[in-house]
Amino acid sequence: MTERQITDTLLANGVEKFGVCDVNEIVFDENLRKYCESNSCGAFGRNYACPPFCGSKEQLIKKVKSFKRAVVYQTVSPLLDSFDVEGMYEAGKRHTELHLKIRKELDNCFSLAAGGCRICPECAAIKKEPCRHPDDVIISLEACCINVSELAATVGLKYINGANTVTYFSAFFI
Repeated sequence: MTERQITDTLLANGVEKFGVCDVNEIVFDENLRKYCESNSCGAFGRNYACPPFCGSKEQLIKKVKSFKRAVVYQTVSPLLDSFDVEGMYEAGKRHTELHLKIRKELDNCFSLAAGGCRICPECAAIKKEPCRHPDDVIISLEACCINVSELAATVGLKYINGANTVTYFSAFFI
């Protein structure tokens, strides 16, 4: 997979905001895993794409660092107001669907995305059943200890895109 193939695929899918960086420019913050471990989003131990199932922070950082370049993109969606949780959820779902579509077009190139995996309405991990879509699981940037606000700045993207918007990020690695 080449950087050009990824950026062409992003453009072909309507992605307008993206940037590229060397992986050695990515800021890792192992303290981010504390948010996972404190279950701040409710997915710890309840989603195969999240800790503890997705791997240790050391394993994931090592995997990311095994690549040379990252192509990072964002989606920005309008919200009714800053308390529009349903709008945030729907925007996250659309971002995930777009991410999966692009990843399939890129022959399942290694990638990370915003938040935990949202493929299934309820993750099989909750019932201690095997993952229904093991080839499609999307691990979050944060679970890999990637500081997303720093990553956005590194690739020239805005982390905050104005009032009544929500922004989600994904990255493909080369």
